Amino acid sequence: MKKRILAILLASALTATPVSYVFAEEGTTQSIQTQEIQAQEVQAQTQEVPVEQGGVTGGYLDNDLEWNPPVYSDDSIRSAAELPSAYPGSIDAIRAKYPEPGNQNPYGTCWAFSTMGMAEFDLINKGMATQGINLSELQLAYFTYNFVQDPLGGTAGDIAKYYNENTSLKYLNKGGTYQYALRRLSQWIGPVNESEVPYSQAADSIQKGVDEKYAYGYDVAHLENAYEINMKQNQADVKSQIMKHGAAGVMYYHDDLNMGWNDTLQCYTYHAADVTGGSHAVMIVGWDDNFSKDNFISPNNNKPSNNGAWLIRNSWGFTQQYFWMSYESASLSNTAWVFDFGSKDNYDNNYQLDGGLETYEASYKTVANLFTTQKKDGVISESLKAVSLSFAKQSNVAYTIEIYTDLTNARDPYSGTKQDAATTTGASAYAGYYTIPLKQAVTLKPGSTYAVVVTTDKNAIDVEDGWSEAVDPSAANIVYTWERSVSQYNQKSFYLSGGKFQAMPAGNLRIKAFTDNQTKDLEQPDQPNPPAEAKTYTISYELNGGTNASGNPTSYKEGNDKIALKDATKKGYTFAGWYTESAFKNKLTEIPEKASGNYTLYAKWTANRYKVTFDANGGNVSTGSKEVSYEGTYGTLPIPSRTNYSFEGWYTAKSGGTKISASTKVTITAAQTLYAHWKEIPVDDSKMSLTYQSHVQTYGWQNWKTNGQVTGTSGQSKRVEAIKIKINNIPSRYKGDIRYTSHVQTYGWQGDVNNPDTWKKNGEMSGTSGESKRLEAIKIKLTGDLEKHYDIYYRVHSQNVGWLGWAKNGETAGTSGYSYRMEAVQIVLVKKGSSAPAANYGGITSTRSISMVVKPISIHYQSHVQTYGWQGWVSDGGLSGTSGEAKRLEGIKITLSNKDYSGSIRYTTHVQTYGWQGDVNNPNTWKKEGEMAGTSGESKRLEAFCLKLTGDLEKHYDVYYRTHVQHFGWLGWAKNGEKCGTTGFSYRMEALQIVLVKKGSKAPAANYGGIVSKDSRACVEKK
Repeated sequence: MKKRILAILLASALTATPVSYVFAEEGTTQSIQTQEIQAQEVQAQTQEVPVEQGGVTGGYLDNDLEWNPPVYSDDSIRSAAELPSAYPGSIDAIRAKYPEPGNQNPYGTCWAFSTMGMAEFDLINKGMATQGINLSELQLAYFTYNFVQDPLGGTAGDIAKYYNENTSLKYLNKGGTYQYALRRLSQWIGPVNESEVPYSQAADSIQKGVDEKYAYGYDVAHLENAYEINMKQNQADVKSQIMKHGAAGVMYYHDDLNMGWNDTLQCYTYHAADVTGGSHAVMIVGWDDNFSKDNFISPNNNKPSNNGAWLIRNSWGFTQQYFWMSYESASLSNTAWVFDFGSKDNYDNNYQLDGGLETYEASYKTVANLFTTQKKDGVISESLKAVSLSFAKQSNVAYTIEIYTDLTNARDPYSGTKQDAATTTGASAYAGYYTIPLKQAVTLKPGSTYAVVVTTDKNAIDVEDGWSEAVDPSAANIVYTWERSVSQYNQKSFYLSGGKFQAMPAGNLRIKAFTDNQTKDLEQPDQPNPPAEAKTYTISYELNGGTNASGNPTSYKEGNDKIALKDATKKGYTFAGWYTESAFKNKLTEIPEKASGNYTLYAKWTANRYKVTFDANGGNVSTGSKEVSYEGTYGTLPIPSRTNYSFEGWYTAKSGGTKISASTKVTITAAQTLYAHWKEIPVDDSKMSLTYQSHVQTYGWQNWKTNGQVTGTSGQSKRVEAIKIKINNIPSRYKGDIRYTSHVQTYGWQGDVNNPDTWKKNGEMSGTSGESKRLEAIKIKLTGDLEKHYDIYYRVHSQNVGWLGWAKNGETAGTSGYSYRMEAVQIVLVKKGSSAPAANYGGITSTRSISMVVKPISIHYQSHVQTYGWQGWVSDGGLSGTSGEAKRLEGIKITLSNKDYSGSIRYTTHVQTYGWQGDVNNPNTWKKEGEMAGTSGESKRLEAFCLKLTGDLEKHYDVYYRTHVQHFGWLGWAKNGEKCGTTGFSYRMEALQIVLVKKGSKAPAANYGGIVSKDSRACVEKK
């Protein structure tokens, strides 16, 4: 989606001026980062710019043409070896020849600025303009979104109108594409001088528009060709075209984190490692194959793998006017656009049918457009000199152009005289738009119809398309934000199928014809006197809410041929024929041959019937479906049934939707399913109750408690040893029960803690009796219908902690890893949707907001040291072994406590003379948790070791470890099974450290626990 780039530039007296960029996407704002810009550059080119005036914007609508251009290859195009390694040599060389970059602020019109910039550069390169040229971006942007029919009328029926009043996204911030620009410029809508439609009037244009007179007739040049070149496969072609035309247009995604100022080179650089930011159109105006990859500086500190960069011309006014973008920048699209302009006087007339902006590819190889020449005072004929063809998605298209004049059948392009001398063949290079001079010009009579027939070697010719955007496309009365449509069934564009031309049903072919006016006869043959004008009769239609077929005539001439009448259409109805009177007695299928008189024809309609299916939505219904008539009513509807529910009505959706009743008017135009909506009949649960009792140290079983009361003791340091919980008088409509499990001293959780089916239920004892074992934590859960309608809350009083916060519905309440006893419990049953019990409930206040206190997992290890034997256990990064005593480690043991996930730890050691214990590449052969790795009583040194977590622990934690080695000192950290120590040197390990770290957390530093690694390597192996 198109993003706008807003910049806030605040000039100050500081030594550097910050520029802050923000990317905004239709109502969202994402702050990126502030970047420093050199003060001397800013001060040299700007004055203080307030926020509302200093914005920097993007505005390109990404599309498939930007990423999938077809590849073209031809020996006649320059190879990379024939091109200079750098062009044009410097930014100063660009500034000396071409205009200064424009400022699109504050709108998303980068695409218009890039397009007009390409036009200016091309015209200067051809000697058709000077450095002072300034073309109007506003004229292009406005008429792109607000189309005006061409002067010859060929684009009648093509519509584009933007309704700024219906959306907060005004047309200047909607964005655009090079494809849009190509379509308007090829229609001879611009380019015009900036003085005619200045950008300073942009804000006014949103409310007042731009005078339609500026659409045509003010242009200073005409677009003749446009090329889409593959940036990756045809890079040399892009460079060759830049040298010829001055620039190429591209799109990329701009992210400020990829842009930086190179102080040494005094220029900006840009490299994107991936596609982030907002889409933006710019011009490529040069390149340098040797631009060093080390020149790229940015907050991201991304650098390309190879040298080489494009020189980019921007449209943000003074800021980042020019910058270098690496060839490898991932956010740069794959298509370079090149626009080739000619004189505004190249041709007098542009015969065209395609006023739409969007494009799709025709599915036929032989196609044709029909045009009718104008009748103009002083013009006795026109000379057809050139034809344009559009191939947006194909390169290397071989074509043949044929001209047929004086057509006798306006629906048959072959019905005229073929002008063989004008037949022109050739082949396109890149995908794009081409103006092709005919082999020989063709003289056209005023008012005559001629055909341009094009045959290609593949499906390639483009067809115009258009689709509208609306506030709510599904609304009955559509409110457009941007209305776009193309002419329908106008019988002017044709395709050859089965040996016969067929009219395009919607939209016209992108084939144009260019002519010059002739004011004196060019070998015009003598014409006989025209026959007397035949009398014309009218045909009018009474459509009764329908739409007439585009091919039905509104008049005919005396002596006519038979005229077949086409069917009209009407939403929800089937056409039943044309009749000559409103009583529908005399049906007519055609205007007969040599008819006379005016006709009034009446359309007869039959309402369509549609099937309505009834979905009982959990209930039962006796009638499965019925038929209804369009614009009738639904009539009698069945009444479904469902046990314990009351019927609320039929709706168009399972949940939500529109209610349908017997009197509802039928507006559907396809089969429909209606869904029963239900309201559950309330359940009487007034007698249902929650009770529970606990077995307390020395006291035994206490009395049963009810909802919210405390069971256990307070202030007596007595452990709860067991608990029973039950729900009494469950309503018969409800299925389900209550389940619970407890964490018992030495035993752990009773049953599978993750499977409530293994827990205790409905009054059974959870815990122990007579074993003097404390409960440390508890889980409680409802099942079945009870779970759907109620929540179960509970909290515990734990030793040394006090009252914890509330747990609910299977969560854990209590402690883990501390061996703290539960001393009391509260349990509350609450209806779904009701408030949870407060922290201060029943006169008791939770001292903690959490329901469970878990002791963190720890890793413990001890080592067997030369002469000293087994040292004491150390934990979590502590030093095990000796320092400065030259004592070897001979064995280690490792264990874990307070594990919060399943799994364990495995480890192996490299022992003097023995080597690795077990297979170093197979942790299943290593020592298990608590076992000794190494030797005892053999005086053999440990030289290296490996550690690895298993099970779920491995998914959630990393284990880091390092060792102090003879002659090396402390080595760097190894992790997760990597080797640590030395091999091949016969050096002893003297000490070690081990640390557990959660996945995603930082690794321990080289300086950890006051110990600094002298070598970054974790393991040094002698080859």
